[in-house]
Amino acid sequence: MPTAFVNKIAKVCDLPISTVESKWKDSISTIKGKFPSVDEESSRFFALVTGLLKKSLGSECLSKLESSDDLITAEEMLTKLFEVKFKKVVRQGKIVRKAQCGKGFKFSGGRCKKIGSAEKIARSKGAKRGAKKIRAKSKQIARRRAKSNKRRANLR
Repeated sequence: MPTAFVNKIAKVCDLPISTVESKWKDSISTIKGKFPSVDEESSRFFALVTGLLKKSLGSECLSKLESSDDLITAEEMLTKLFEVKFKKVVRQGKIVRKAQCGKGFKFSGGRCKKIGSAEKIARSKGAKRGAKKIRAKSKQIARRRAKSNKRRANLR
């Protein structure tokens, strides 16, 4: 089964998937033969295989790939992860800009930073503790809401 990367290259270069997939497999075997010390799971291995595949497809296809907006580089992907997006929210009657980061990131020091494992665990425990408290108070909250709604109905 071809990978998404192979499918995307075949689509951009207008080549059959089987051709691109066979060149991909040839590239893998060539890199394994020339660089036996490089681990198959490493990013360097993938970079070598990708580079060899692009060279084997030719300059015409390479120019199409470079002009294509669908494929993004690793640098662009990292900048998207660390990019801060601002959302307008209402706080105490005023419109305020709220910073939003990607999943697993937090806004600190004017930029998005990856949340550490200790903080993830602490946040998870806090969320569980909060869920227990809200579950215990849910009957009381529902009763107060119903009472408030009755009052509103009498005011109309």
